[in-house]
Order: sequence, then structure tokens, then C-alpha cells
Amino acid sequence: MVNGADDVKHANLRSQAFYNPSKNDVKDVVHHSDWSVRNKQHAIKKYVDAIKEIFNSVDDGEITSSAYDTAWVALIQDENGPFGGPLFPSSLQWIVNHQLPDGSWGEPLMFSAYDRLLNTLACIVTLTTWNIYPEKCKKGLKFVNDNINKLGEEKDEHMTPGFELLFPSLIELAQKLEIKVSNHSPVMKEIYAKRDLKLVGGYEPRTG
Repeated sequence: MVNGADDVKHANLRSQAFYNPSKNDVKDVVHHSDWSVRNKQHAIKKYVDAIKEIFNSVDDGEITSSAYDTAWVALIQDENGPFGGPLFPSSLQWIVNHQLPDGSWGEPLMFSAYDRLLNTLACIVTLTTWNIYPEKCKKGLKFVNDNINKLGEEKDEHMTPGFELLFPSLIELAQKLEIKVSNHSPVMKEIYAKRDLKLVGGYEPRTG
């Protein structure tokens, strides 16, 4: 990775096979874990296309504008630019400027493990993909691994809408970028179980 004041301007995708959605695709960016296709470009296109289906299945709320959304916007490559940099460099710069002192991204005035972990991992994935700010990535990853077990202390009613679908898929994408996230704890096994139940329509969050 590189690091410096001009990183955002001159960022280049870590993998040139990374799928680059158009401006109109921004609102549809979600997660999909099917990597069983012949090449990464096709895999990630499939991954992005599947986002619509996941967000359409989340009917218990909306994900508001956040570091998570900004991270996905920042992944879009300027295919017509001379260097293949980010199409929206201001989004990438926003991520760089808004890391919290503890290494996380998310709502600064209230701590929610769901909010912080989802936003933080999304930002780590984006910075790693563009191969910039390794120290911010390292600090963010430490926060994720240090706090992932706090998910077990949160009530389901406080869960970010779609978290049980989005976070496991984001972990799988991170693993493809060789980002080492601790995901074998009992709480993560429970999250994966909730995801599987949600996908077959059988999961109801606890309220007490």
C-alpha cells in the first residue's frame, strides 16, 4: 500500500479485475458471496448485481447514508480516466477524513457494535481495494477484531437492518482481499445462522 497526501487522487485498484459499476449502479451496491465463476471480474459483477435482491429482502428498515454507503460509492472506478482512479475521489477522501480515534467508522455520538463493525469493515475493504492508507486499515481491522464479540451483547432489536445478511458477505469479500477478520467465534456462528434463516424466511429478531 501507499500513503500520502495525494493517495486519493492517484489511487489505483489493487486488482484491475475488480468490477466497476456505473453511476446508476451506486444505489444497488450490496453483497453476494458467489465466487464460483471463472474469473474475478465476472464474480464481482455477479456479486454487485445480487445487491438488489438482498436490499429488496430487507423490509424491516432502511440503511441510511453512512460510511458504509460512502465506502461502496468510493469503490467505483473512473473507467474513462487516464489512470483508472476513483470516479468519486471526494467519497474516498471522506473515508480518509472520518476515521474515529478508536480506529472505527460510524456514528460518533452513540456506540452500536452493529453500526461500527459494518461501517468499519466496509471502509477497510475500500481502502485496501485502492491500496492506500495501510495504517488506517490496520487500525480499523484491530477495532473490528477487538470488538466483534460485542455483537453478542447487543439486542437484536438494535441490529442494523440487514446486518445478518450484509456483514457475513462483507467478511467474505474482505477475505478475498486477504483481510484477516476473526469470524469463528460463537457470536459469528450465530450471525451466520441468522443469515441462513433469513434467506429461507424463517428468522424473527428477538425483542426482549
